[in-house]
Amino acid sequence: MSKNKTTIFLAMLMLIALQMGAQNIEPSKKVLYKVIDGDSLYLHVFEPKTTIETAPTAAVVFFFGGGWTSGNPKQFYQQSEYLASRGMLAISAEYRTKNTYGTTPFECVEDGKSAIRWVREHAKELHIDPNKIVAGGGSAGGHVATCTAVIDGFENASENLTISSVPNAVIGYNPVIDTSEKGYGAKKVKGRETEISPCHNVKSDLPPMLFFHGKKDTTVPFENADRFNRLMHEAGNKSELIAVENVGHGFFNGSFFRNSSDDKYYNLTMYHTDLFLQDLGYLTGKATIASTEGLTFEYSEIAGVGKGSKYNRRDNSDIIKVNDTYYMWYTRMDKPTTSGYWGTIWYATSKDEGYTWQEQGLALGLGEKGTFDSHSVFTPNILEFNGQYYLYYTGVKPTPNNKNNEFENNAKTDITALGLAVSDSPDGPFERVENNPVLTISNVAKDFDSYRIDDASMLVRDNKIALYYKGRSLIHGTKGAHHTQMGVAFSETPEGPFEKHIKPILDKSHEVLIWNENEGVSSLASINQTVNYAPDGVNFYPLYDDLTNIPKAPGLYRSSLTGNHDSANVPTWGIAMIQKKKETYLIRFEIKKEQ
Repeated sequence: MSKNKTTIFLAMLMLIALQMGAQNIEPSKKVLYKVIDGDSLYLHVFEPKTTIETAPTAAVVFFFGGGWTSGNPKQFYQQSEYLASRGMLAISAEYRTKNTYGTTPFECVEDGKSAIRWVREHAKELHIDPNKIVAGGGSAGGHVATCTAVIDGFENASENLTISSVPNAVIGYNPVIDTSEKGYGAKKVKGRETEISPCHNVKSDLPPMLFFHGKKDTTVPFENADRFNRLMHEAGNKSELIAVENVGHGFFNGSFFRNSSDDKYYNLTMYHTDLFLQDLGYLTGKATIASTEGLTFEYSEIAGVGKGSKYNRRDNSDIIKVNDTYYMWYTRMDKPTTSGYWGTIWYATSKDEGYTWQEQGLALGLGEKGTFDSHSVFTPNILEFNGQYYLYYTGVKPTPNNKNNEFENNAKTDITALGLAVSDSPDGPFERVENNPVLTISNVAKDFDSYRIDDASMLVRDNKIALYYKGRSLIHGTKGAHHTQMGVAFSETPEGPFEKHIKPILDKSHEVLIWNENEGVSSLASINQTVNYAPDGVNFYPLYDDLTNIPKAPGLYRSSLTGNHDSANVPTWGIAMIQKKKETYLIRFEIKKEQ
């Protein structure tokens, strides 16, 4: 070899060595957990940076993929290292596979159960909470993890069976979830296709589960994951499926295991894994990995109630569709007035998904003299329920003790309340309910909603009516708008009575925009420019942050507001407002989700 070629060769070796060093991930230790037929199986343990004085941590046990035929625990080294850095004990487990041990998928499931049992049995020495053990895995390993929770039997009789092998939660990355001919692996379990098929063994009281699945997976059909998720819900279990567009099988792998990976989908899956574990109380603090997801907003002008009108319009409702017609309600003022505190509620219809609108007329005028809504009615929202249309709105009356019976818009006595009017038709007429207002401010000055409440947004959830609203406190005075928080109240019926949740549920939420997503609720918080998610509809955590160009005072087309109130179709478009010095008008926007 020439001197030049030798130099180049050595340089390449050095570069490869540096790259390997940068990607060097090793467990803290390997622990023997099972000996069977003379073969030893180990747990590859990643220890968190804790001390003996620290409270016991949660633990996660990962199982690698490989079709129950082959595979390597290193597949989950990168995930384990991350979760250990966040304070969990993370483990990537060995288990028997066909190529090495001559086993079948049934032995794989047995080994998975053995691993969970061993970790729980040795919780004290591992310094973990035995009631916070997660089973996770990818592909066939995801099948093993899910089976530890779903499938009865397949226990090793030589172990201490008084200790449960069932995990407290499951996370699956494109897992095998149906071993029949509709899924993957039927030939490998021939004649016993449903024995270890999670789809065929769903029951109640299963632990919470999170699944990721590519919609273009041709190895394990996406339909399997979607069906399993539905079966889990029907059985009353907590389950969340994150569908990832335009990816196939194995998309979740990180660059340590798969050199060709740019970590885009590793980051995405681990970010949502972190959020799921936070929701369970297994992790605290914010995720230290960035989601590669993003939301962008695109705008287009609309005809009919958009720019250039003789009236100002703002603060529109969410949009509903009745037959082939879209309906929207909004606050209308005479120019040059731009504030909704001097408005009435009008409505318009569209036939082309909100690009062209026809104003139909006044939907709700001012209340009678002396009532809470006798000066202005504004920020409407809508809910169809049992064939009736419920129009929620904010009302104000003239300032108390004002000599001219005018509205001052002061920061002390000009309080608001939420009212309700009902009709048999979206075209009206809307009649105010007898128990108006249906929601009022708190009488405790320090409460977040002691001065003003506004911006009703509705959901039907768990057979209850959820009324989300924003509140401002008396203690913040003229700066109250910068301290707006979101609250929620619940009722058995749309008319109330509504019972408020004991505290605000989302900070920096000047405009209330909520929608169904998966089994939970998402919300846009405009002040800090984030989208937040609450699996239970109450306890929110950030889903997207650092958003830009967000819509102002928006409403969404939400199919869940009519008919099927459980619909989790994520909204893709809506109407918002543009506000200038002497003009406010409505504009259409679309939400673009980037993965």
